[in-house]
Amino acid sequence: MEAAKFMEDDNKIFVVNAVEAAFNKMRAAFAGEADRLGLKDESDVVALVDEIREEMWKELYADNYS
Repeated sequence: MEAAKFMEDDNKIFVVNAVEAAFNKMRAAFAGEADRLGLKDESDVVALVDEIREEMWKELYADNYS
């Protein structure tokens, strides 16, 4: 059973799929971020993820190597 969500727009009430509504909201929030970060293809995304993982690893385990 899929969840329904009630939304209002211009004084009209709509029943929409809650998952689809959440996904559309997320997509709008991330619009333009790839361009802002200079991500042009999948390899750029992989490199960014690797960089973030390395930074997080250093933050979490820095005390182990001091």
